[in-house]
Amino acid sequence: MRTYCFALRGSAAALAVVVAAGASQAAEFPAQVFSITALRTDTNESYTWTRTLAPEDFVNETTYHWKLAADIELRDPNTNTLLGTLEGGASSATGVRYEADPVVALSFNVVAGAAPTIFLIASGPLGFAPIFPAIGRASAGMTATDLNGDGVTATGMFPGVKSYEAEFNGPPLVGTPFADLVGPLAAGFFSTDTDSEDFPAVGFAPIGPPVSSMSAVFWFTLSAFDSAAGTSVWVVIPTPGAGVLLLGAAGIMGLRRRRA
Repeated sequence: MRTYCFALRGSAAALAVVVAAGASQAAEFPAQVFSITALRTDTNESYTWTRTLAPEDFVNETTYHWKLAADIELRDPNTNTLLGTLEGGASSATGVRYEADPVVALSFNVVAGAAPTIFLIASGPLGFAPIFPAIGRASAGMTATDLNGDGVTATGMFPGVKSYEAEFNGPPLVGTPFADLVGPLAAGFFSTDTDSEDFPAVGFAPIGPPVSSMSAVFWFTLSAFDSAAGTSVWVVIPTPGAGVLLLGAAGIMGLRRRRA
């Protein structure tokens, strides 16, 4: 188990069990589907906002999709200092999608407050019947934009100065890392920098132990008054037989467990 000084508040491990009738896979959708913590680096003021599981966000019995409808100001509850904004609405990507297959897709749009701000944005742990042997694939991308003319930086907090981590067998920051993706971003005045990364570069990678849950996390420091956006997807499937492997990545995708 890894230990971090910056941790999620509340119980991210709580699960709401949803059984997909007639489906090949029963999923345990997390009770807390999305969380964001903003920490101002010069004063240590902080605030955590969470979204809980809601029946209206189910697309069907095997798919859950929540999208933020309007902006949320992230203010320290003791000082009322504005630490940042989680952007929502039609033009924002902020949200999370869970597939019972299983898949976790986490996205966000944020703007920092008046000082460099650490953002920790996480899904909950999607649970499912153990998959073994398993293979996985993760992909993530981020964009950082200078909004006030003094340049922009977005620097990851994970190993390798990465901003995104795909994890399995545990809640965010507790599960085992599968991949750390997206390097540091930097751009000049009123400019934008973008980075994206996949693991593995082609196809899927073996995971090793049985996999029974998965989660996704973005964790980075963003320069004052600037914006950042990110999207990601993280998928686990059973390892096909040796004969199927000859079909290549396209064939593997076609063999994913059928949804109800």
